[in-house]
Amino acid sequence: MHLQVLVIAKDIGIRWIAEGNLRASRPITTRISLFNYFLMTVGNWSSTQQGILNYSNPFKRVFIPREEISKIDSMEGSSVYRWMIHAAEMAEATLEDVQAFNFVFVYAMGLAGSDLSEAAFSMSLAKQKEVLSHKRINFLLDKKR
Repeated sequence: MHLQVLVIAKDIGIRWIAEGNLRASRPITTRISLFNYFLMTVGNWSSTQQGILNYSNPFKRVFIPREEISKIDSMEGSSVYRWMIHAAEMAEATLEDVQAFNFVFVYAMGLAGSDLSEAAFSMSLAKQKEVLSHKRINFLLDKKR
């Protein structure tokens, strides 16, 4: 498995490429700048000092404040991370978008100093798969009509 991490420090013009033991469908880009404060970007999701930002649609930006990232909801008797489920429910979200969000989510949780509940995270991943499966089935049914 292979992952390229490209860290760009625009202010000093240094590029650094490291290889890891993980596979990502898109490169993970970390930007260090005094101007934009993007700390980690995967796909269309970015982690900032203030929270998580999705910039895939310029007319409908999604911003999750740092204080909201770790919110846990109860769904069918299980604890799940609210924003992991919302990311999967977004109309334009694909499997690749959700996986990108999950990378940024875990990074942002650590950045915020929040504890990651393994049980809630595992259940959230399972619920994300359910949501994406239902979206795919509905898409195929609509296409068939």
